Amino acid sequence: MEGYVQAWSKRTQANIVPKGDDNSPTSFETFERILSQQATRVESTSSKLASLRQRARRYKAMFTIYSVLGYIFYCIVIVLVVGYQNIGVLKGAGVVVGPVVCVDSPSTFTEVLR
Repeated sequence: MEGYVQAWSKRTQANIVPKGDDNSPTSFETFERILSQQATRVESTSSKLASLRQRARRYKAMFTIYSVLGYIFYCIVIVLVVGYQNIGVLKGAGVVVGPVVCVDSPSTFTEVLR
């Protein structure tokens, strides 16, 4: 079993250091070139990730703003059209639960989409 693990680990290791003499200039230049390519890939991937995070924050903020505006509009319609005295259980529940939905929904959607 031990020989199998060693053979497996040798096959799965990333080989970025070229084989050959450690002091040869070509070996060092090849290593530097590969390292530079990896750094470029990491930089581009990290900039894409930053862009995605910024877009997600923007969507979350826009959802919160529009849901708060919708809640305010709903409350105005309930008070002015229906009348404060005629608010039933369902309409009252909409007024009471509205702020919770406006604030908690973006984080809930984020957790569901992960």
